[in-house]
Amino acid sequence: MSTKHVFGSVVLAGVLSSSVALAHVSIASGPAAADKSSKITFSVGHGCEVGTAHYDTYKVRVEIPAGVTSVRALTSDFGKPTFTKAGTAVTAIEWVKPVSEILPDDDGYYEITIRARVPNTPFSKIQFTVHQVCQTPNGDVTASWDQPEGATTGNPAAQLVVVPARLNPTGWNKFTIPAGVTVPAAKLGTYFGDALIVWKGVAAYSANASTVALIAATAGTTALTTDLVAGDEVWVRY
Repeated sequence: MSTKHVFGSVVLAGVLSSSVALAHVSIASGPAAADKSSKITFSVGHGCEVGTAHYDTYKVRVEIPAGVTSVRALTSDFGKPTFTKAGTAVTAIEWVKPVSEILPDDDGYYEITIRARVPNTPFSKIQFTVHQVCQTPNGDVTASWDQPEGATTGNPAAQLVVVPARLNPTGWNKFTIPAGVTVPAAKLGTYFGDALIVWKGVAAYSANASTVALIAATAGTTALTTDLVAGDEVWVRY
C-alpha cells in the first residue's frame, strides 16, 4: 500500500473533468451507489417530432424496475406525481402538465426526480423505461424510451449506472468484483470516472489525463488495461 499512498497524495491535487451526453430522455443525475437510496433525475431534453412539426411534452411516465424499492417522487414542472402500485410496491410514476401550460412549440427542457433505493448490484446498469407523451392537433403521440443498450432500432431506455458504495468517501476503498461480473477495461470510466485513481496490484487507472501521465512516469507502475473479473480486488481513492 505504500506506493498507493504516495501516489494518492499526488493525484489528490488533480481536478477531474467529465461530460455527460444526454439522449432525449436520460438520467442526468449520474451513477447511484449500490444498496443505497439516491435521487435519480431524468432529463427530458426534447418534445415530440411529427413530420416537420414539433410539440411540447405534457406527460411523462416512468416504469420502476424490479429491485428498485422505497420509491418516492418529487413534484415537477408537470405537477404532482401519481403512482401505480402492485400491493405496496411502486411500479410506475406519472406526471401530467395541465393543458393550459402546454407550450406552443418544443421549447421546454424538463427534469423529473425520484428518490429510490437501488439493489446491491455494483458494476451494473438498471434500465428504466420512460414514456413521453405530446399533444398534437390529431391526438396524443407517445415516444417510448424502452430499448436496451446497444439496440439499433427504437429509442434507448434510460440507463442508471450502479457503482459500489463508498465506505470511505475521502480515503481508500477496497472493492472486490462480485461473482458473475466482468468490468471490461474499456468500461472502467463508467464505474470509476470520478475516482482519483484505481489500483489492481501494480496496475493503475484514472480518467484524468494528468494522472495517466503520472502513472506512466512512475517506476514499477503500469496502466490498468485488463478486464476486472470476479474475485479481483481493487483499491480506489476518490
